[in-house]
Amino acid sequence: EYIRKYRYCNAFHPFHGFSMMSCGHIAEMNTAAIYIVGAQEPGIARGMGLKTRATFEEALEDAKRKFVGPDPHILALPKTFKLGAVHLCMADDDLSGV
Repeated sequence: EYIRKYRYCNAFHPFHGFSMMSCGHIAEMNTAAIYIVGAQEPGIARGMGLKTRATFEEALEDAKRKFVGPDPHILALPKTFKLGAVHLCMADDDLSGV
């Protein structure tokens, strides 16, 4: 059953969550702050060192006040935790066996 879920139902090995958290640390090392907007369980995000706000506007105002000033450079990924991950491939990748 676990193999079927892994292959066909978007299931992940339990280690996957820890792996993704450690990869998130790379972004954390290279930014002043990372905001999660509209989190259903903000305590989890805060426990990982992320800043939580209810709206994008609140997050932007907080970032301007505390980190970036009036002219910030922003990377907003509104669908990141709502849709499946995007995997980029080279144009000549053979995906017929996938």
